[in-house]
Amino acid sequence: MTKILAVDDDAHYRDALKRILEEDGHEIVTATSGREAIDVGSRLRPELLLTDWMLADWIHGIHVSRALQAVQPELRTVLITGFPSGELESAATRAGISRLLEKPFNAAQLRSAVRETLGKITSVGRRCEFGVLEVDAGGSIVYTSPRAAELVSRATAGAGAKTLHDLFASDAETELEAAAEDWVTLRAPDGSMWRVHSQSRDRGPTRIAVLRPADGPADESLAEMLVGVDEASAPPWPLEGRTLVVEPDLFLRRVFASMLQKIHVPCHTAGSREEALHTLRRDPDIDLLVVDQALPGSESELLVREARDLVPGIEVVAHGEDNGEELGGGDEGSPADPRSALEAIGVRRFLRKPWTGRELVAVLSEED
Repeated sequence: MTKILAVDDDAHYRDALKRILEEDGHEIVTATSGREAIDVGSRLRPELLLTDWMLADWIHGIHVSRALQAVQPELRTVLITGFPSGELESAATRAGISRLLEKPFNAAQLRSAVRETLGKITSVGRRCEFGVLEVDAGGSIVYTSPRAAELVSRATAGAGAKTLHDLFASDAETELEAAAEDWVTLRAPDGSMWRVHSQSRDRGPTRIAVLRPADGPADESLAEMLVGVDEASAPPWPLEGRTLVVEPDLFLRRVFASMLQKIHVPCHTAGSREEALHTLRRDPDIDLLVVDQALPGSESELLVREARDLVPGIEVVAHGEDNGEELGGGDEGSPADPRSALEAIGVRRFLRKPWTGRELVAVLSEED
């Protein structure tokens, strides 16, 4: 029997995953959001993760997979999506995801994907620089991730540590309460210093805690996602649906997608008008189009018109290079000026590249 975590915010797909795979003798646990999937999966530690890419909250399927790989590196993942693209496949591969499964799929295709993925050797993406512990209410260590075992072997108690007291010289349980609010620095009996963050008590009967050497790598975003830190400083997003960013440059597409994810905005990216139209037709919940104003010919203008036909009421922001002139680079009012062409069809919001998430929020909040 294989332990599987199935994640989808669509009850139809979630129930189908559970029913079909239980018929095959697997143990299935389900979750409806990225946050729930991480909270459940970090304790369940499944052998296989089946997750939709676009979930109801800002944590998407690749986030879930990376967070749970930090807990259990041998985890295998099937990423489900109704919006397949070469770019998504590349991102999934970099994250160590074993297989993509396109919606809609039938029972035979699901079973084939599961069978194929379980037969693969796990290929974890980037090395995790922090360890993960599961700790019960009395301070006993219930689970130690392989990276945590490697790290704590440096402490006096070594890999045989059974409690937080074995690891840290301070009042560990009290410190763990403080660590639910923010990162804290703890001292081990051998004098080594550690940075620790934990989940709050209301996350479950046990706590998930992350730790790393105080002088180690400082990329803490994945660790904070794992323990459930909300980005309190993120500006409020004024829209309800998803965003589509159209940008020909691959590097900038990735930068913009990352920025939007950090302020909890689910988004698609596209490198061309054709790819953008394909995505708009597949996802009716897109309510913001951020379009490069210098697509070849008059494709920027054409794409805006087509997007408005496909999604009435869609918000549009145009972005372009900052060359010291008016955004758009041509002479104001000239036929070659893409900004004027977009303004002529009612586009009123413009950003200079590279923009930030806060700048996008600000321009969306402006009155027309």
